[in-house]
Amino acid sequence: MGEQAARKRERRAAQATAVPVQKRPAVGSAHSHRVVAMLLATVVVIGAAAAGFLVWISRQGDNAGAAPAPPAVHAAGAYHAVYRVTDSAGPQAIAQTDVVSVRRPDEVRVEHHEGAPPGGRIFSGSIINSTAQTFLPDRSKGFATPLTAALDPDVFSDPALSAAAGAGAVARLGLASVLGEQCTRYLYRTTGTEALSRGDDQEKVEACVTGDSILLRQVVTLSGRQVRLAEAVQVDRNPVFPVDEFTSAAGANSRGAEATEKVVEGRPTNAGTLVGGEAPQGFRLAGQLTDSHQEIDTPLLPFYIESYVRGGEFADTQQLMVANGADKPWQGSGGQPVTLTGNLAGQILYHPGYVEVQTSVQGYPVRVLASSAELASFFAGTLRASA
Repeated sequence: MGEQAARKRERRAAQATAVPVQKRPAVGSAHSHRVVAMLLATVVVIGAAAAGFLVWISRQGDNAGAAPAPPAVHAAGAYHAVYRVTDSAGPQAIAQTDVVSVRRPDEVRVEHHEGAPPGGRIFSGSIINSTAQTFLPDRSKGFATPLTAALDPDVFSDPALSAAAGAGAVARLGLASVLGEQCTRYLYRTTGTEALSRGDDQEKVEACVTGDSILLRQVVTLSGRQVRLAEAVQVDRNPVFPVDEFTSAAGANSRGAEATEKVVEGRPTNAGTLVGGEAPQGFRLAGQLTDSHQEIDTPLLPFYIESYVRGGEFADTQQLMVANGADKPWQGSGGQPVTLTGNLAGQILYHPGYVEVQTSVQGYPVRVLASSAELASFFAGTLRASA
């Protein structure tokens, strides 16, 4: 009994471990299966490659239209600031008051008052909006373009000054506090529309600017002596402006303005070659116009302007509509070479309130003015000529 049981257990173990015998398929059938499998694999690979290529193309398109991201700290969209000013350029120091109202990107009102704050009579100033510039106190009126507010020396940009410091064009002196607010001190030299350069003991400007681009303190030194000190005594970032705060004077422009400038709204037709940039992501086209005016000592020349805005940021192009090779009608001293997208070459110039890139497209001089260096360089790299 024990021996028979042992033999039965051995037979059952052998049956359990034996490989099952399957019917061998025909040779022709196996070959067909392999061919089908190979074809399916090929289709999958081609499909995956095509999908990857389409994704790559899509991403290239996205990157081509992607503008620099908004700054970490946005410029104050609107503010009203009052400054105590000591003018010591003459034999005696004179107390004055400056009042600056700004609604970015293209509305600025500046009033220079006699006496200490709150100030008395307005002895000079200006009101700038998107179409006109009014001069105070006589309220004479002239044309304005999107560039007018950008060029105003009373409006500052911390990103522009920070980029200038990074490029070595100005000195960053550290932080200070005015009215309990922190601001960054920048030291530079500037003369009119020329680019910023490093100041020295004989000629310099020290400006303390907040992260949201409001001037809190400014000291000007000429010929080795301080000639102006302006310090904020009031800053309001949520002002309620009167309805006419940025309204231009009524009536026609002054005769002098009509003689030196002519502005026509809209993209000109039958004007030959025009140069413009791609609309940066998140920006909107705010205006197109032809502006005929004098630059430096030139005769009356036609310029084509496009303006793009995103909140308080701006990017404006100005094209001389006369092809003249490398000659440019703007101040170019103090600029630094820059290579732009599309193999364009140009130069970058830093200013207290904006960054400028000058270049040439098919022989037409063009410049871009923007609220930051990244935006100016990006936008200049998209410039193209079209009939």
